[in-house]
Formats: sequence, structure tokens, C-alpha cells
Amino acid sequence: MTKIKTAILQYYQKLKGHEGYFSQDEYFKIKYDDDCMIDDEIKRKYCHGTKPVEKIKHTDFSEFQRHFGYELPEEIREYFDCLYHGQICGFHPNYPWECLVLADALKRRGETDEDVLTHIDVLSGEDSFLEMCEEWRSWGGDHVNFVPIGRLLYWGAFVVYEVSTGNIYIEDLDSNEACVLRKEPTAESLAQLIEDLEPIYDKFKNKYKDVIDETSQK
Repeated sequence: MTKIKTAILQYYQKLKGHEGYFSQDEYFKIKYDDDCMIDDEIKRKYCHGTKPVEKIKHTDFSEFQRHFGYELPEEIREYFDCLYHGQICGFHPNYPWECLVLADALKRRGETDEDVLTHIDVLSGEDSFLEMCEEWRSWGGDHVNFVPIGRLLYWGAFVVYEVSTGNIYIEDLDSNEACVLRKEPTAESLAQLIEDLEPIYDKFKNKYKDVIDETSQK
């Protein structure tokens, strides 16, 4: 099993028993809201407790290469290709100020597995993965060396993957210019980022109280 798949499965384990947490809305939307248009087979498995759902057919990522001129990094391909899963969101000790939200890898009714790159987020209605990448480029982001894989929930700053190293960086909100990144990486890989995310804020607050107290005083 790959590191990214293991990290995603561990993330979902953290959600068990916390139905009050906002990301659990994805479960209720999938189970009860026909308007969310989740693929019927995924919905059936998901609502019988298999979440995330094992992915059988692999996605063709050549659409990304046609748009940006190079192959999507392997770890990001694996993120989209190993499982059908909703948004991965949570709080990170290296960035305790706000919730990080990573792209979903679900599928709508009637879609192929290639559409995961081009549809708007199934549950939130946010930009598709390719639209997010295009927005990063249009704002002057270095689209050759960095690929956006998510956002900050409130401020909307980019969370990006460095192609050459796999490091994860967050856009620097203190900069006067768009798409300037914080100097230090938040994580050394996408898998590590997901492993370190705590989706339940009360748990995060208790575990990293000293970090939160320190940053709140700055």
C-alpha cells in the first residue's frame, strides 16, 4: 500500500465517532441528498460504511499535461487515483491558524474517472482541480515548479506541491504580492501533510495548545 493511500485511510479513521465535525456533512450529503449527484455505485458502498471507496479504474491524467506541459507528479496522481474520497481537511501544527482543505476525488453520476480533474468539487461547489491550477497560473504563480492541491478554508490561500522535492508550501498571506510562498515548507510530502492533519479541532487544540498559544501572541 502506498504512503498516500495509507495516509488517507488513517485520516478517515480519525473522523470515526465525530459526527458533529463539519466534514461529516459529506457523509450526510452523499447518503441523503440526491442533488449532490454522487455516482450511484460509490454512494451505495459509501453508505454501507465503506468510506473512502476503493478505486478500480485508473484515471488518465494527460489532460493536466495538455494544459501545463508536464506530467502531474506521481504523488498527486496517487492522491486522486487510489480511492474515491471527499475533501481532506484539517489543522496542521506548522500552520495552526486555519483549516487546510485539499481537493476531493469523488465522481458524479455519468462521469468517467477522468472527470475528477475537471468537475467542480462534488460537495462544496468550489473550483475543479484544473481550474484551481489555472487560477494559480493566472495570478502569476509558478505553475512549472508548483502545483496547487488545496486552499485555506477561510482566506483561500493556495496550498501547493513543489514538483522537484514533493514539499508542501502555503501561500504567504503577509506578502503584498499574490502567489508568494512561505519560506519554510509545511510538510515534506503530500502523504506527510495528510498524516499530520487533525480534522477535529478540539483534539488539535488540546494536542498543540502550546503552539496555538505561541502563535496567537505574535
